Amino acid sequence: MPTVNENDPFDAPPRTRTWRDIPPSPPLGVPLPPPAAPFGDSGEPDSSRPRRRWGVRIVALLVVVALVLGGAAAIFSGGDDAPAESTDTTLAQATTDTTVDGDKTAPSTTEPDSGVQAPAGSPEQVAREVGPSVVQVEGNGEIGSGVIYEAAGLILTAHHVVEAADSFNVVLNDGTKLRGRVVGRQPARDLAVIAVETEKELPAAKLGGDDLAIGQPVVALGSPFGYQASVTSGIISG
Repeated sequence: MPTVNENDPFDAPPRTRTWRDIPPSPPLGVPLPPPAAPFGDSGEPDSSRPRRRWGVRIVALLVVVALVLGGAAAIFSGGDDAPAESTDTTLAQATTDTTVDGDKTAPSTTEPDSGVQAPAGSPEQVAREVGPSVVQVEGNGEIGSGVIYEAAGLILTAHHVVEAADSFNVVLNDGTKLRGRVVGRQPARDLAVIAVETEKELPAAKLGGDDLAIGQPVVALGSPFGYQASVTSGIISG
């Protein structure tokens, strides 16, 4: 019968495994590997990076504020610079060209006697033909219009213009002033006749008939509120 040498490890009988010999169970799930560091980065945290980002943001904010303030300063300071003087000069020239000074009229872009024939019945043609016969009546603070209908010096006007007095000043189209007096009244139709003393014949208007129709074009000439030689066109509405 073979003998077993207890001092020889190779001759020792095999040991029976117990629960203590079972290796521990691995943890549930597979642990995720750490994120790879960016290219060229050592992977170590850089404590100075957040400060650098905030520094860039602050600098950018200061630049924006400086641009806004600088633009506002440029706008407000532009009012005292040379370009503003140039604009004011242009406006002054435009105002000078269109200003009416006393009895002077503003310059016109068209020639009054250009030689171009205006269409018959147009406001321009009527104003040229009838304009010399239109007068301005002044008296006792009242200003109105009248039309010469006889070359001897008879003028037709509105009764409410001459209602407060018997004598008036009559201003002709060329600026001549004549003394006039009322020689006829018809308050019901608001009509009156003025006679002026003159040694020359006055340009009398050629009056037409009374066969008017609704929708027919008309041209009105006069001196309303002192605006002498005013021309308005429209239609007969009723």
